[in-house]
Amino acid sequence: MGFGQINWEFEIIDSVDYFHATDLDFRWCSIALDANNIPHVIYYKASKLIHAFRCGSDWQKEVVESGLKYYCFSLIFDLNNTAHLSYYRHDEYLNKFYLCYARRNSTDWLIDVVDSMNYWPHWYGIYASIDVDTLGQPGIAYVTWNLTDSICYLKYSHYNGSHWDYSVIEYDSMYAHTQTYITDWNPSVKFDSKNTPIVAFNQLYYYQYIDYDTVKIAYFDDSLNRWIVSPIIWSPPDGQPSLSLELDNQDFPHIALCRSGTLSYSWWDGLSWQIQSVAGIDIGDYGAVIDLELDSLNNPHIAFKGDFLTPFPSYCYYEDNIWREYIPFDNDSLPSFGGISMVLDHYSNPHIAYSISKYNGNTTIFGIKYARGAFVGVEEDGGIANKKMVLEVYPNISNWLLNIECVYQTQDETELAIYDACGAKRKSIKIGRHHPGDYRTTLNLADLPCGTYFAVLKQKNVQIQKKFLLVR
Repeated sequence: MGFGQINWEFEIIDSVDYFHATDLDFRWCSIALDANNIPHVIYYKASKLIHAFRCGSDWQKEVVESGLKYYCFSLIFDLNNTAHLSYYRHDEYLNKFYLCYARRNSTDWLIDVVDSMNYWPHWYGIYASIDVDTLGQPGIAYVTWNLTDSICYLKYSHYNGSHWDYSVIEYDSMYAHTQTYITDWNPSVKFDSKNTPIVAFNQLYYYQYIDYDTVKIAYFDDSLNRWIVSPIIWSPPDGQPSLSLELDNQDFPHIALCRSGTLSYSWWDGLSWQIQSVAGIDIGDYGAVIDLELDSLNNPHIAFKGDFLTPFPSYCYYEDNIWREYIPFDNDSLPSFGGISMVLDHYSNPHIAYSISKYNGNTTIFGIKYARGAFVGVEEDGGIANKKMVLEVYPNISNWLLNIECVYQTQDETELAIYDACGAKRKSIKIGRHHPGDYRTTLNLADLPCGTYFAVLKQKNVQIQKKFLLVR
């Protein structure tokens, strides 16, 4: 099975010309898909934190917060289709920085101040990362810096339904008298299936003019009531690039990172940590931004922007023991330092938001761009087939019925759903925990307009799909 060739579609979500831009416009962004596969993007423009989402062929925009400066966004949707957002806020008048959390209800964004600091450590090297547990409660991994005692804290905050619980994962003295420079950067957090928070991060350690940089992973041990922190990869100095953590369907961690200026990928195989470089992909040694996603077969997909010398938005994925590269996927812009964020849809197609600069003949414009990749030239299952499941569909165009035959060999909760070509779920049937075997059913599609659709059979974290055409 192969994903095959990928085609890209591009849209500029928002932009401003050089004469009206500020130094922070569009520098950070975060993208997430809601339950209907609609993309939502968070970005900064002109003292406004903006939420943009696709509505038909247009992008609707609303202001989350305004009047200050905002950095380093992390957006996610929970199982109830509620948006959760973490970000930093800077009040220049008070010279205070705040870690903030926002949740969107049906009409507005509700904002909490989670934590504060009196100094901003480094706006290229600091990120906040959010995830939600199975109850829909958010957890945020982030960094604060106390200027008074020069202590850098890697923290974690979790909302328990009524208030935020705080814990310190690790803390370091920024400037000791022994010529030591230590700090923890770029945390990435995920909840496993038991709601245990897991955090991956870079530790930069400078001692007597020598760098000893390490990638670490931490998890919270409930029985000991403390964080367990372990070094996993020695990573030569790379100038605080980001890293990205994902968990596979066995709760094993996978990390995309920069190592010696090269894009690298590491994973826990149940016995030890494995690491490999993505051949031929150099992303520099300062300010690289990396985002990792895993598809339903645990294949890694990585979107990234390199340092000042290699800043074009790029994408690659791993399948059948081969890194398949589409780098860069967008050449229609000038080099631009800034963010990139990716999410995969139900069909493992990548959706990417990223900052751009572009010369339009009169002046340079800066903006946020959206790219959607669609795999083509593949087998009908879209490259995410499970050998333990079989799906066949037979449309009956005379009476708008869809005859479905499916085979599965495990007794798990199973769902059969119909999606339109835009990724919106139009029908869904919960099959339940039937015994393994062959099953047949018929769906009435008389209420759907003609067009292209996908029948998708899901079990746990795997799925298989078939495309069909509905005509009248």
